[in-house]
Amino acid sequence: MEPGIYDLGDEALVMRPFVDIEGSGQGVTSITSAGVFAVIAASDAEIRELTVESTSPHPPGLGCPTPLQDCYAVLVDTGVDAKITNATIHTTSGTFPLGVNPGSTVEVNGGSITCASFCHGVQVDGGSATLKGTSITAFGFLSRGVDAGGTVNLINVTVDVGNGGTKALQALGGTINVHNSIIRGEHILVAGGQINIGASQVELFGSATGATCVASYDSSFTPLGANCL
Repeated sequence: MEPGIYDLGDEALVMRPFVDIEGSGQGVTSITSAGVFAVIAASDAEIRELTVESTSPHPPGLGCPTPLQDCYAVLVDTGVDAKITNATIHTTSGTFPLGVNPGSTVEVNGGSITCASFCHGVQVDGGSATLKGTSITAFGFLSRGVDAGGTVNLINVTVDVGNGGTKALQALGGTINVHNSIIRGEHILVAGGQINIGASQVELFGSATGATCVASYDSSFTPLGANCL
């Protein structure tokens, strides 16, 4: 795709299997949509070198467009095995950047995932996601960096969330494995799942409930206990 902003209105770009979408660079080629989804991924297809942005106007925290549904910039739907490389995924108004449905997988390499207010940077509902060298930023009230009902592997990833009831990592029945990463935020929460953090920097303003840390440290390089505190 050539440089420019490709505004889809309220529609989504529905990818096809075995057809990659490559832009001219992050911030140079942008796909935007105010609909429920901006891009719906496909198996054996890659999104790379572009920006995907959801500008959905739906109120944050109230469901999108209904209380039982979330809006995503990129959706990896059930049964899809997708790949995202060097892409910026961004949302406004409380919608979520990346959603992974049950029975699906996604590999994310490089790039950034950002959102603000009532948002989850990466939402994995029963599927699996592996992120390598990616930054995840989720600032605003009640935001989450990673919310896992499935399996999430973070390798050399930075997760950065602010104050206001936020959680850098949250495992609700899922598993989050963190390797050689930086985790900053207010809380880490495990509820019916697992969070395993190895050889990483963890800086929390609040609590770490149920997580396990091995060979990890804070921003002053003080070793953390097995409870990540």
